Amino acid sequence: MQKDSSGCGKTARWCGFPWWKSDGTVGRGSGVWTTQWLSTVLWIEAVEMGKTLWISWCLLVVLFSGGCGSEQGREGEEVEFDSLALLAERRLKDSLFRASPESPIPPEGRGRFSGLRYYPPSREYVLPAVLEVFPQQDTVELPSTKPGYRHQMVRYGVFHIGWADTVFRLVVYKPLGVYPYLLFVPFKDATTGTETYAGGRYLEIEEQPEAEEYWLDFNRAYNPYCAYNPDYACPVVPPENVLPIPIRAGEKAPREQR
Repeated sequence: MQKDSSGCGKTARWCGFPWWKSDGTVGRGSGVWTTQWLSTVLWIEAVEMGKTLWISWCLLVVLFSGGCGSEQGREGEEVEFDSLALLAERRLKDSLFRASPESPIPPEGRGRFSGLRYYPPSREYVLPAVLEVFPQQDTVELPSTKPGYRHQMVRYGVFHIGWADTVFRLVVYKPLGVYPYLLFVPFKDATTGTETYAGGRYLEIEEQPEAEEYWLDFNRAYNPYCAYNPDYACPVVPPENVLPIPIRAGEKAPREQR
């Protein structure tokens, strides 16, 4: 049985993990592609690193009490959401899917590729969350979409996510042998199999050392490569990461799957 212990680097949000192809090669989302968007990624990472101390403190208040108690807090939250940057990311990803040799779109289909399908950007799906790191972090093997493959991950912790008056849980994984601060969150939700890809979607977050409070931006939820090309082997979403609510943000199902 072949195992995939690979993951992806800091630019993973653009392209997904470098999942193994059935011929034994790896279709990476970094490397060749990274040189094309590095300056854009660095700019976006700088924005993310610029979160204020007030928002970090306010996150727990939002999560457990439903608000920060002032309109200024809501305005501070809105500053963090840049729809123009998100749309620029999407245009760049479309161009790379269409032209890059690392694209998961089969070469014969790239000329007909008209772009990925997305939900409109929405602040509603930038959700407060608290990361609980497990005291014992076991190495597990997630099933694969391809028979004969397993994906080795560290079962690292759980995000407690605030949604209206409810708190949901999503287990967090760390792929072995890659960027050590990558938090991988595979999930399904109430749109899976209808509006979004039947195999679920992935969300990636850069871990902030010593931090517990996060904003999870589901506008950046993406489809695994196997949604576009059956030659890829992708981790199956575990049953513990199925949300009962609809997440109408991020990538929709590919056009041919509508």
